[in-house]
Amino acid sequence: MTTKPPVVATDETKPSAQRTAQIAQLLAQAGRDVAALRLTTPASRNAFAKYREVLVLDPKSSRALNGIASIVYKYVQLIDRATETDRFDLADLYLRRAVTVSPEDRNLRRARETLVAKRYPRGAEAASRRH
Repeated sequence: MTTKPPVVATDETKPSAQRTAQIAQLLAQAGRDVAALRLTTPASRNAFAKYREVLVLDPKSSRALNGIASIVYKYVQLIDRATETDRFDLADLYLRRAVTVSPEDRNLRRARETLVAKRYPRGAEAASRRH
């Protein structure tokens, strides 16, 4: 009967532990960035950048994917709030930033439609009659 040698950490296993710690740190920082509304700015010091870094390390990270979805959700809230208070330039700014995160998001499309309808009521009315 032969015995197997003990498992020893190798250079191949160390990056995995380091990667796990790095992912945990990035996710924690991204969470703080979302809470502070550092969603896509400042450059490289924002939640979106950190979630993307996590996805480079772990492309299937559900926490990073959910975090990116939460950024879009937060932007939709900000767009809606700005639109409701007729701060259209601010809503446009949030919309431009949100599109860089998820241009095809259906909630984002709805927020854009609401913004356009409120900002340009006659144009939205004319457009709806044409379709």
